[in-house]
Amino acid sequence: MKSLSFAFYSLVGTFFANIAHAQQAGGDEWIKAGTGMIDKLIAAIQTYSTQITILAIIATLIAAAVSGQANWGRTVLILICGICIAISPEAVTYLTSITK
Repeated sequence: MKSLSFAFYSLVGTFFANIAHAQQAGGDEWIKAGTGMIDKLIAAIQTYSTQITILAIIATLIAAAVSGQANWGRTVLILICGICIAISPEAVTYLTSITK
């Protein structure tokens, strides 16, 4: 849990450091650093959410094979949650783009 907290805080720190560094450059160029970081974050969320979802489904199916009782409701719920997590960044980007 500590490594996850460290990773989160280092990501947030890097984000704000990029913004501060870009603002010193002046002009409208500082916005590109922030949006570039957000695009990278969206890509990472989509990539890792897919991998974590696949691992969770495999672990659930292995547990079902070991116990002899398949919990299909849990497997479907993990799949639906994984899809929602993978789609949500694109949905937010789409919704913010149509409001401009």
